[in-house]
Amino acid sequence: MTDKLTPSAVIEPRSGSSEKGYPPDPRRGRIHEFQEAEGYIIDIAGDGSASTGLKLAKDGHTVLIPQPSDDQNDPLNWTWNKKHLILFIVSWVSFLPDYGSATGAVALIPQAVEWETTPDTVNHSQAGNVFMLGAGGVFFSNSKPVVILSAYFGRLPVVFWFLLISVATAAWCAEPNTFESFMAARILNGFFSTVSQAGGLMFIKDMFFFHEQARKINIWASFIVMSPYVGPLFAAFMTETLHWSVPFWVYFAMNVLGMALVVAFLEETYYDRTIPSDQQPARGSRFARLIGTAQWKSRHLRNTFGQACWRTVSVLLKPIVALSCAFYALTFAWAVGINTTLAIFVTPLYGFGPKQVGFFYFTPVVAVALGEVTGHWLHDALAKQYIRSHKGHFEPEVRLRAVVLAMPVVIVGLVLIGQCFENKWHFMVTSVCWGLYVFGMMITTVALSSYCLDSYPEASGEVSAWLNMARTVGGFIVSYFQVRWAEAQGTKQSFGIQAGICGGAILFIMVLMVWGKRLRIWAGPLNFFLPPLPPPPCFPTITKMPKLTDRKPRRKPALGEAPQTPPVEASPSSHHDDLELEVELVDHTEKLPLRSKRTRRLEGKLARKKRTTAAPLCLEDMPFDLLDAILLCCQPRDLFAMLRVSKGYQNFIRQHGPRIASSIIKLRYPCLAACFLRPVLLENIADLGVRRHMGHPKVTSRIHNMFHHIPAIPGELVCSCPTCYHRWNALGLLVDFAHWQNFLDQGDAIPRIPFGRRPKWNKMLLDRNRQIVLKGIRDPLWYARILEKHLESTTRAIRRQVLNKSNKRQHYRLTDQDIQEGTDRFLKAEGPPTIDYPYHRDSYYMLEAYLPNRSWIDGQWVYLPASLHERDVTALINSLFPVANTRASR
Repeated sequence: MTDKLTPSAVIEPRSGSSEKGYPPDPRRGRIHEFQEAEGYIIDIAGDGSASTGLKLAKDGHTVLIPQPSDDQNDPLNWTWNKKHLILFIVSWVSFLPDYGSATGAVALIPQAVEWETTPDTVNHSQAGNVFMLGAGGVFFSNSKPVVILSAYFGRLPVVFWFLLISVATAAWCAEPNTFESFMAARILNGFFSTVSQAGGLMFIKDMFFFHEQARKINIWASFIVMSPYVGPLFAAFMTETLHWSVPFWVYFAMNVLGMALVVAFLEETYYDRTIPSDQQPARGSRFARLIGTAQWKSRHLRNTFGQACWRTVSVLLKPIVALSCAFYALTFAWAVGINTTLAIFVTPLYGFGPKQVGFFYFTPVVAVALGEVTGHWLHDALAKQYIRSHKGHFEPEVRLRAVVLAMPVVIVGLVLIGQCFENKWHFMVTSVCWGLYVFGMMITTVALSSYCLDSYPEASGEVSAWLNMARTVGGFIVSYFQVRWAEAQGTKQSFGIQAGICGGAILFIMVLMVWGKRLRIWAGPLNFFLPPLPPPPCFPTITKMPKLTDRKPRRKPALGEAPQTPPVEASPSSHHDDLELEVELVDHTEKLPLRSKRTRRLEGKLARKKRTTAAPLCLEDMPFDLLDAILLCCQPRDLFAMLRVSKGYQNFIRQHGPRIASSIIKLRYPCLAACFLRPVLLENIADLGVRRHMGHPKVTSRIHNMFHHIPAIPGELVCSCPTCYHRWNALGLLVDFAHWQNFLDQGDAIPRIPFGRRPKWNKMLLDRNRQIVLKGIRDPLWYARILEKHLESTTRAIRRQVLNKSNKRQHYRLTDQDIQEGTDRFLKAEGPPTIDYPYHRDSYYMLEAYLPNRSWIDGQWVYLPASLHERDVTALINSLFPVANTRASR
């Protein structure tokens, strides 16, 4: 999230808005209508950067997102009773599709008897109905305008007309003549009944503020998740004593009730807040809004048919929506599969009749109710905890934490269901296991819906439709092979595989939690097509022009003759008319804006050229050779500072940092690099046999840390031969020595550690030093930084010892020019060799230049060779593993 985000409108000019007479388009220049590019500011109590001119909730610090307008027709300004009445109607209509679909699950066996076929064949009508529940949602949901038909009619008319067809097809399902007729009715009913279920999120988004949406989604989702279990619950009791068509007549009556509620109370919730209140389209009468004629008149303010089709596709192309749908399809599919085939499993296993099957469906109903109560507090609690800890800021990925908490319950429930069916456990155990799975999926449904809605609120309908598609299409596929799969491999194995798929699907959630924000920023905003702006409200007035017949031609004056002045005719008419003829006429008409394709192309080229010339040059724009030469003159600390400049610099340094750091070491620190060679990582040993032996406990256990100021060498990561052991200790000593330089300069005493004690502060310091040394071994840039710090420590120590009158030893010759140069060139001259090893921090007071592994011979410094590592490794393996003699000697 950026440092300072405010929900206030960020307005940028419309593309091509430089044309005269056209104001900037307020719908451009934003990620979505919440005005945030990456996250949101929800609570201004913890963020002083937020604007104080925002509309807030009753608590005085919660920002209302989106900001409501002053129009009473704005759904955000409706009363609490009106909002929740509409929420109940939408939830009730969303309850019907899955209720009607699952009603057929109980009627499979009596239908198979009546039509003289198998229950699995009859189940094909069930699978077709489930599939159309998802397909209908994608192609005929209603949003802003969501997809296709709603681009013209808005929310209310689409719900009305499709629910009307759903009522008719529900009656057809109750009285079919043949199985083929029943199957056709079921498929059509599934296609048209899902309109509100697939588009429920946009009603919630239209009426409720951001901080209220999670709880409202929880209510709406509880109706959807509970509906496929209430249908079989009622149908089982009815089919016990009545014909199988009676449950479908009840379903028809419930559709009629939903239609009555829609006609009487449901309102059009689409409202474009970018249009001023006085320019909003006329709402029309209640009947006109219901059938869509009022919305038809304002269709020019929405997308075209082709643009509405592309909206649905463009949403699925966003990575986080695609990953969310994939996860939802892989986890919720088994809920639909279990629900549609449960009667086939429990009837022969427990000897259940229709009444017992009906009682069995109480389990998921109770589980959904418990999930709704839990989610009512859980989702808001997770969001509020993040907001408090991040100073009022909120990221959509926080919603996914609830999914991580719920998925273990889902996996355990699936595994135990398979065990119950296979081992014939008591039906009460099966009931509890089924309830665990349904409870977890209820929490997951709300969290996933909230996450997608928070990420793309302007696509609430499309997001709802695709999630509904993933849920139902996955179940449609499972319904076809659930029974055959269990018969072929057994329920223990089949349900275990289903649980494993759910466990593997958690990887999608992990990806979204870690990289979701980056994916959103990388994918960019949706940038839905916007209709052309209407012409300006008024045009400049054109000055009245005199008639040509009223103007007399003037004779051109001769040479030397004074210009003639036209005579002023006295007339009884107004003197103002005479003056008007003499005033210089100015044409105030403005050039009409051009709207041709050629003009748009030229404007685009000019805009790109202007952006290119106006863009400031940066370091990356330089030629690579010049940039490389500049960076070689930098010090390692400068390269680390560049990592915090921008992502472009960060990627460049990470890509070319090791090469640049190696060149800087050769240029600035050749002496220090020869004294402090890096230990060898076990992963860098090419011979697998040697690597395995050096990581053996017989090798790693022989190293004991004898120092309180040097971290212990990690034998599981770093080679622990004598050479690498001393190299590790040398680097650890450099880091610790640099830490205490301020104490030594100021004359403060370094804290002493009593014998046998391990204070917490020293343990934390050693852990920090250990991490730095490991980074120095792995990354040449960190290694160069360690050498740079030691050069600084050495120059400070030499200055201290030179000023110490009691220290009569030989010192290195150090000048101000050497310090400004920033290299170790002065250490190549003759000086005191490092003889005494600093076994404790008390040695730091007299330590001047710690430069081990070299000796002054014949007028020059001689350094220990790097090949000692291979010799020590060979000797160590030969002594501890005699059998490996031949391999280690290679």
